[in-house]
Amino acid sequence: CIGNENAGKPAPVEIPELKEGDGGTDVASIQIHPFEDRVVGGGDIDYKVVGYNKLGQLIGEVEAELTLGDGWAGVTLDGNKLSVAADAPEQGGELTAKLGDATAFARVRTYPPLPWKWDFEGYKPKQVPATWINSFLKLQPTDFDGTMALKRSPGKGRPSTYFWLGLPEMKGYTVQTDVYMTEQKRKLPNM
Repeated sequence: CIGNENAGKPAPVEIPELKEGDGGTDVASIQIHPFEDRVVGGGDIDYKVVGYNKLGQLIGEVEAELTLGDGWAGVTLDGNKLSVAADAPEQGGELTAKLGDATAFARVRTYPPLPWKWDFEGYKPKQVPATWINSFLKLQPTDFDGTMALKRSPGKGRPSTYFWLGLPEMKGYTVQTDVYMTEQKRKLPNM
């Protein structure tokens, strides 16, 4: 046994119960629900905006002004309802909510009905299709024999590039593509 026999017994310590702070009902921050969503072949998304006080406690649903960014085609916003026309092109962007000084953003993508086809003519540098998830900066529009093509640029030390063209629940489909591969220092590219 280590210690002094005469040290005595430990005294009980009372820990006071923690009480939740009162942050009040003034809105300090807001969130848009759902934060990220998609519409395939037309449809609607109903948004709601919730507010939080200065301590991050949920106040509840609040009335905020929702606005769409620039450049949307076939998409309208009426109050908290986003409507996408069936013939809307593939596109992605942000929806903004504002209440006083509080601002929140949500992301939305629109997918046209199948079959999909891409032509990269007219693409600007670093531009990729909006619905190609995780492809920004991994694919670069490049002039190839007088036509615009996407060139894979995985970065130094990264031999592979991964990105997603469609929706997670898609299955039973066929992808047809034109690919040009070159041999570099006796190494064949991967596909």
